[in-house]
Amino acid sequence: MIILLRTMFLSIGISLAWSQSSNACDCLYAGNFSEYSKGQTVIRGKIRSYGPKLNHGETLYATMKVSVQQVIKGSYAHRSVRFKGDPGHLCLTYINSNRYSVGSEHLFVLFSDEGKQGLGGCGEVSVTIADGKIHGAGYIDSEWTEYSVDYDEFIEAIKD
Repeated sequence: MIILLRTMFLSIGISLAWSQSSNACDCLYAGNFSEYSKGQTVIRGKIRSYGPKLNHGETLYATMKVSVQQVIKGSYAHRSVRFKGDPGHLCLTYINSNRYSVGSEHLFVLFSDEGKQGLGGCGEVSVTIADGKIHGAGYIDSEWTEYSVDYDEFIEAIKD
């Protein structure tokens, strides 16, 4: 009987682990913002509002609205973009109010010319603009590293 119970619990555990992993995002890191934005449209935007709050995480939201301040490279005809974030199982970036506070400015990589799109994932899809600098984080020499760079120098470096 004990062997049967152990086998049953082991089977349930394996099934749960398998089902969890099949729903999770699995992708390769596509690089820091400079690499991630190659060949893509980049905008400077200001966070305006959030959509519905997610059921998990105190600071996570399903969507956010961003007003377009400037098109840095590429083309984008809309005055705003509504980003969809990761609900917990897609390869998108989480919309976290700690990272994207209302009123803050960021550079964003866009993957279409549509007014509604996913906030890309598997790489550094955005960087923060503050005090004339770009603030970001990504893998540098295989280590997660935060960095700050002069805004104008960064803009010149990312232009194709």
